[in-house]
Amino acid sequence: MRHDIQCLRAIAIIGVVGFHIFPDNLPNGFLGVDVFFVISAFLMSKILYAKSLDVATIADFYYKRIKRIWIIYYLIIFAINLSKQFLQAEIWWPNNNIYAFFSLLFLTNQKIISDQNDYFNAFKTDVTANNLFLHCWSLSVEVQFYTIVPFVFIGLHQLKSIRLRIIALIIASIISFSITFISIDPNFTFNFAIARFYQFFAGILGHIIGSELISDAKKDNYGWRQYDLCALAAILAIFWPLHVAPTILRIFVTILTAYILVANFELLCSPFSTLAYIGDISYLIYLIHWPIWLYFKNYLSVLSIIYLIGLLSILVHHSIETNFLRQNHRPTVFAILASLIAANSLLLYSLANGTDSGFLRYSKVHNDVIDENLKLTNVSWTHPPCDLEKFDNTTIDESFGHCKFPPGNGTLKIMLIGNSYTLNQAQTIHKAFRGNFSSFEYVSMISNYGIYADDIDGSRAKLEYSKRIAAREKPDVIFVISRFMQSPRWNIIDIENDKIVRKMRENVAYYETIAKKVYIMSPLPQTPLNFLNIFVSELMLKTENLEYLNIPKMDFIKDSKNLRRRLNNLKCSNCELYDMSRLFFNGKSYQTFDAETNLAYFDNEIHLTPPALQLIESFYNEFLTKMKI
Repeated sequence: MRHDIQCLRAIAIIGVVGFHIFPDNLPNGFLGVDVFFVISAFLMSKILYAKSLDVATIADFYYKRIKRIWIIYYLIIFAINLSKQFLQAEIWWPNNNIYAFFSLLFLTNQKIISDQNDYFNAFKTDVTANNLFLHCWSLSVEVQFYTIVPFVFIGLHQLKSIRLRIIALIIASIISFSITFISIDPNFTFNFAIARFYQFFAGILGHIIGSELISDAKKDNYGWRQYDLCALAAILAIFWPLHVAPTILRIFVTILTAYILVANFELLCSPFSTLAYIGDISYLIYLIHWPIWLYFKNYLSVLSIIYLIGLLSILVHHSIETNFLRQNHRPTVFAILASLIAANSLLLYSLANGTDSGFLRYSKVHNDVIDENLKLTNVSWTHPPCDLEKFDNTTIDESFGHCKFPPGNGTLKIMLIGNSYTLNQAQTIHKAFRGNFSSFEYVSMISNYGIYADDIDGSRAKLEYSKRIAAREKPDVIFVISRFMQSPRWNIIDIENDKIVRKMRENVAYYETIAKKVYIMSPLPQTPLNFLNIFVSELMLKTENLEYLNIPKMDFIKDSKNLRRRLNNLKCSNCELYDMSRLFFNGKSYQTFDAETNLAYFDNEIHLTPPALQLIESFYNEFLTKMKI
């Protein structure tokens, strides 16, 4: 193996591990995966490009891939799935069992896409989900490329001109990369295999250009070598400590990696250097580092975890991986593969059915507190007793929706506008009114913030649609209830010329032309995603001091400072802010759970749980008695 390739692998894996352990210090380290994709395709091209693609050649290619990737992959998947029964709280098991299944099929990336597109499952893909198999997405993308790679080279062989082959690969790369701009969801393009194929095509292009168009003499030219050194220095942008637009940096790193591979810069590092050795074990480091980090991040120092990752990778490399790679008896290789697939399947079946083997740990008996918290995952507030209205705008998804409750006995027309926080509180507010309204309805949509719009998920269209519904229904009172996302929390340079404040004022003024009164909920404390699971896992582990899960006063003030300043500068005549955060404040911090009952106030998606809804119900009861229209 070329030493420069191993050193590139080392740079890539250091970036990936660094990003996972130090995300704030190495925000671009995830681009190491992009380097792996380019290298992988470059090596595929070395195997397949110069050969006639008969059945034997393709079969030999897949055999080598199985020996290099599949066997150690399935072994590590088995080890992760088994070890979680002893090293992880049970609350995390169901999601990990599902992801283990998809990882065995090399479909982790598709499962991630599916969950991220489902609002009530998106939290399962967050780093807080203790999902031990999230990192398998990249292996899934690579294996999915393997399914088309023979057809790629068969197509290239049909083109007799080198120039035509290069043009074809460039066109294919442009088509693949264009998905990044067609899709409005960066998470989709990050995980979608076809949107990543351009990086594999770049690796193939690098091999063809290097082998067909650039002579070894030219590569050894002093001026050429100067460019090589510049490219090597530039690829270290992976370690740049400031966040850079990922789309730009991704294409930059992809091209640089292909260039370095073309250059064949063997002097990049010595075959006996530490960097080359890290490259040798980079595959194992990648497979092992993520579960080790999740298992021990709360119990060991970062340095200890890094040592543990390195030690396990070295041990498995020398005791198992190298022996597998030396095995040339094909029946033995396939027998090992079949055994590992069978072992993983049996383990998954056992875990899914809760079969008590006497060896695996199944904690089915919990105390009452844990059981009560587990019930909080059943979100009854997502199905209120009201009639959903059909949206007349077909371009807007109907998640949550526009819902009308049965008429009341009063005279006021009440409307709630916002995102999932509106749906979360709708029944509580409806109950607090005690029927003292003529109509009660809500408009709840993902990324609908009521008084401003972001550039995600059609936020602007949803805001305008909410305003249209308000204009049509003409409510007397409008409640804007929303979890305000990032842009209103950005730094403020000049409050009077702030674009977000200006838009907020315009939208509130619009509502004031319709309604007699507009009430806007001030920000509530925010927990991390997967908070309920985190809380339950601490209960399962019998952690004595749960106070560390509360939100420090200064953290909340810092997080909401700019948002509150913007809301306090709306300059409206008939609007009023109301603040429920004080209900969670205990004098030192904002409580995330009831200290007396040990029931969580927030669920996995940062919505209020039934205990928290009971807490705010008394607030609304008092608030509505003082409401003046």
